[in-house]
Amino acid sequence: MSNVDLEALKVEFSERSRPIVFWTGAGLSAPVIPSWSGLRDHLLAYLKEHAKSLNPADQREQLQVHSQIKDTKDLWVAFERLEKAIGREAYVQRIKECLSQSERGALPQAHTRLWELAPTGVVTLNLDLFTQRGAGSHPTNAIPIQIHPGKFTEHLNVLRERRPFIAYPHGHLDNPNLWTFTKSELEKRLADSRYVEWLNVLFRASTVVFVGVTADDIAIGSPIERIASNRIPLSGHFWLTARDDVAADQWAGSHGTRVIRYDNKTRDHSELLHILHGLRSPIRQEDPAKERPVFPRSALPAITELPDPDTLAAEPDERKRQLLNARAKQILQNPDESARDSEYADFLQRYGRSVYGAWYASPVPGENEFLGYHLMSEVDGGAFGTVFKATDAEGNTVAIKILKSENFRKPGFHRSFRRGANSLRIITERGIDGVVEFIDAAEIPPSIVMSWSDGQSLIQLVESGQVSDWMERVEVALQLASILKICHGLPERVFHRDLRPANVMIENSFDSLSEWKVVVLDFDLSWHKGAEDHSIMHSPAFGYLAPEQRQKGKFTTRNALVDSYGFGMSMYFLCTGKNPFPDQHLHVNWTQDLFRQLESKRCSTWVSLPRRLARLIQNVTQHEQSARATMSQIEGELESLRSALSTAAKIQIVDVIAEELAARTEHFHGYAWSDAESKASFTSASGLSLSLQALSGKRIIQFTAAWSNSGAQDWNHIDRMLSQALPKLTDSLRKVAEHVDVDKARRAFSVTAQIDADRVRSDPAEVAKELDRAVEHATSIANF
Repeated sequence: MSNVDLEALKVEFSERSRPIVFWTGAGLSAPVIPSWSGLRDHLLAYLKEHAKSLNPADQREQLQVHSQIKDTKDLWVAFERLEKAIGREAYVQRIKECLSQSERGALPQAHTRLWELAPTGVVTLNLDLFTQRGAGSHPTNAIPIQIHPGKFTEHLNVLRERRPFIAYPHGHLDNPNLWTFTKSELEKRLADSRYVEWLNVLFRASTVVFVGVTADDIAIGSPIERIASNRIPLSGHFWLTARDDVAADQWAGSHGTRVIRYDNKTRDHSELLHILHGLRSPIRQEDPAKERPVFPRSALPAITELPDPDTLAAEPDERKRQLLNARAKQILQNPDESARDSEYADFLQRYGRSVYGAWYASPVPGENEFLGYHLMSEVDGGAFGTVFKATDAEGNTVAIKILKSENFRKPGFHRSFRRGANSLRIITERGIDGVVEFIDAAEIPPSIVMSWSDGQSLIQLVESGQVSDWMERVEVALQLASILKICHGLPERVFHRDLRPANVMIENSFDSLSEWKVVVLDFDLSWHKGAEDHSIMHSPAFGYLAPEQRQKGKFTTRNALVDSYGFGMSMYFLCTGKNPFPDQHLHVNWTQDLFRQLESKRCSTWVSLPRRLARLIQNVTQHEQSARATMSQIEGELESLRSALSTAAKIQIVDVIAEELAARTEHFHGYAWSDAESKASFTSASGLSLSLQALSGKRIIQFTAAWSNSGAQDWNHIDRMLSQALPKLTDSLRKVAEHVDVDKARRAFSVTAQIDADRVRSDPAEVAKELDRAVEHATSIANF
């Protein structure tokens, strides 16, 4: 086992920077059900046994076929011949018998362990039901979206869904017509451009972890080869395997995959289970590469040693800064970090008066030199630093942020500052749009020079009323989420960890909305460990910090879901104009107040939008870090809502359409929405139960109305009402539904109807009106 590769995989699970998808093969379900070769052997045994019942001539012929198939090394060809030799019906029946144990047998622990890690989804090459059964262990308890062959195009955005998914590229046990066992079936599957397109998205946008697969399984190799042939780079994936041969290393090395080996001599996957369990532990150590010291790009004085402290303290401020940074650079370039940090601490203490004097910065002419820049004006100040507008030697306008001196001597402050400077530098070097450009940085005083933005901060825009409608709010939030998702997905995995309205600028805000551009400032610069500090404790910034940033606990702050919390509270400000207070998400009235405030701002274009945004804010500000949505999921939800606002006729997400129908149907007023089931539910005082559910994998919204007599009503009258009202109910439903089913018991009924989601999408108001008319008949029974 490679400790380096295993540690890298642990970082992936700890940081949650990208969606994580398991790709599983038959090895994960062994030995409860047979492997692929074991399934072949079972079919061969059946063929041999069946031959005994034939006449001698046919028996000889069948046994010869048996021998030929047994000697065939290519399993795809072997299964093609087996199907022909056995016959389709017997072939299907024998396979179902072998795999049916997955429906009622003991669930292999490995399947449970995978789902406990809360992956975005699982791609399984198996037909068995273990993956589906194991999904109950996912922390969200959500019912997974199921993707079957031929349906991959409909799920190109599945990585952005809040529900996990299970993809069955080789089919499912329940549908033999979609099985992929033979050479011709495999070729048909690989010829499906929609499947290959889905794989392109999967391997580019997520971290894929192979488990229980073999490198010589061309079901894996062929799709990946096709992706690679399209010049799409494959990297950042992992393979957990018991194989220890060179061929495995060669396959992995050519497909951007790192091998993590485990010992499976006992055939019980015990070491694999241990590895999977270990992936649940968060990585608390920061990335050392982001904590490297930073130095000004301008030429520093050549010195052998500094003047004594008193002499240096008498020097002009700019001269102090130059000399102090020159000496700091000498010390901090020592490769021995322990010796370096010790010497640097002694240096800061000995020259403390000059170090603190270096903080003096003024735009007053004659005093406005700052490490080669000319300060023009002070433009912003907060709990963590002061921002100046300045010019460089060429006259270019820049922004200089000087961090506050109060935290300078606190443990970890220097590492925090350096992470911010290096994070911004990495983003700039990667050419990421939407983030202020890094120009320069210095250790004394801790300061960062950035490109100047003429935009307004989100605080200014919201407080001045310039962000006043839902399209503007969604557009700003979507751009912000997209920028953060890209930064999280960089090879260096850059997090912000100080996300708040003051750090979000909008350029071109006086132009049309299509010209607005979100620019993000200050990655990883805040200093929040001193929570007891009065100036920080009472700063508006404090309410945007995730609870794990302010309190020691089981969660790490080196995690993309820290940004999810800051994003959620920034959205709260964007929608309400109010700064959150610390731990507001734990307040007893948080959910009630959140929904009330957002729903008070009605949206006539897409009625359910305020409720969906309120749920999104609620979701990403969960106290449990692992319960928050990722930035990919946030972006996906916001893209759906923007489509609903701008081009509702093109919206594809069925659960968004289903909720809109519920929001527009008067009899669903006050409905409860379940993300796990994609269902809106409402129960009236009379006991009438109503629901609208987006059916997984189908463009269908299922309406259900059910009621049973509580014993208080007159039974004879109820029977008469059922006979009179149910036909009217079904007739009304047939105006909007394709299929209507009625189950009428004595003094009870239930009605289900399947409504085409695309019909709702084209005119949700009209479908809601017809649905209300139908429900009125159900209400007349329940209220009799």
